[in-house]
Amino acid sequence: IWYSRAAATTAVIGENADQITCLAVDDDGSQCYATSLDGCITILDMRKSHGDRVVDVIGPMKDNEMSSIAVIDHQMHVIAGSMTGDLYLWKQGAWRSPRARIRGHPSEIQCLLKASENHILTGAADGVIRCMRVLPDHERSFDCVVASHQEPGLDVAMDFGIEAMRFSHDRMFLAYSSHDYCIHWADTRDLEAMMSGMVAEGKKRKNEDPDEGEPSAAPQIAKRKIKRVKKRPPAEAQGEDVHSDGADPTEAAEVDSDGSGAGKDQGSDSDEDSDASPNADPDRARKRGKRIQKHLRPWCL
Repeated sequence: IWYSRAAATTAVIGENADQITCLAVDDDGSQCYATSLDGCITILDMRKSHGDRVVDVIGPMKDNEMSSIAVIDHQMHVIAGSMTGDLYLWKQGAWRSPRARIRGHPSEIQCLLKASENHILTGAADGVIRCMRVLPDHERSFDCVVASHQEPGLDVAMDFGIEAMRFSHDRMFLAYSSHDYCIHWADTRDLEAMMSGMVAEGKKRKNEDPDEGEPSAAPQIAKRKIKRVKKRPPAEAQGEDVHSDGADPTEAAEVDSDGSGAGKDQGSDSDEDSDASPNADPDRARKRGKRIQKHLRPWCL
């Protein structure tokens, strides 16, 4: 860290194990973010004049090299680009795991530039500068091309990667550098209109398919239908009903040998036998008594 007034270094921080690729500072200058080829992002507290300035270290990201970083969404989110073309989005303070991993970038990302609180510019190895809307999630796209750089004077089209980008003071032009030892300028007066068109296109796409692009939509669980079954009265109550009708407790309904007669309504049998004499059919009374004993047996045990 270099102190400009004293023209001397005030601190040397060596948390990373590989080359530092990019530095980004938030709007109020309180924190600095450093990406490295070791897959880590170091967060520094710039308000400390002495002591340990390291707030946290993110990563390392598995098999991925961090190449660029930008602070967006009023310092609420941090987005970093990688050599594989993937973008990682973190929420401020939740550094343990990224909120989202954005795939689909056509080429490896070499630099990032904040275009607005929800938009970024990506400088890729194929020489193309693209505008992307990061937030909300359902409006992400890589189709908006801001500028494309190719080496002039060559018979074969050769792409040169974008190494760095900066806006002019009025944001009318974009300065960027490549591998040809020159600084190039791109007209960005139509960039605001392009970003507004991306917002309108994202809203239209959301209205056509509301579920598109939602990262963590909870699956809807079907409600189970509860079948209510009436409780069967205990055997003692059945016996009391039989006694109340004036029938002999030893009477029982006929049951077929295959058990098909067991499901007949007992109430109808009791109604039919209520007018008859208990001793009219001794065989039938004996069978009914066996059936009642069969029902009373579990309750007796």
